[in-house]
Amino acid sequence: MSYNKKALIHNKNSFTRKIMSSRLKKFGINNLARMELFLWDLEIFLQIQSLLKSKIVLKGGAAVQFYLPIKYQRSSIDIDLICSADKKEIDSVIKKIENIFEGTDELFKFRPIALPFKF
Repeated sequence: MSYNKKALIHNKNSFTRKIMSSRLKKFGINNLARMELFLWDLEIFLQIQSLLKSKIVLKGGAAVQFYLPIKYQRSSIDIDLICSADKKEIDSVIKKIENIFEGTDELFKFRPIALPFKF
């Protein structure tokens, strides 16, 4: 995979197989792929937060994890957040993050999803 590693907020070594494997053992986690996806979720959240500042905050289980001892934490498939930015600001942030990571058709490109309801 090729991307601009200088753009990472996390230490780039955090994404290496060696470091992730050692953390799997240390914290008793058994799914490397899920851990890596969660790490990327956190990275993308931090990228968004670095651009939107106080217009975005964690909520729900993602926020609770900061207050729980590691042995009680759970992995997640998403990160819940509240955002007070308008659509134009969000579109701008998405484009900036894609540019920061030199997004291509397959990597670091945001895609809209179809929701089963309308807001």
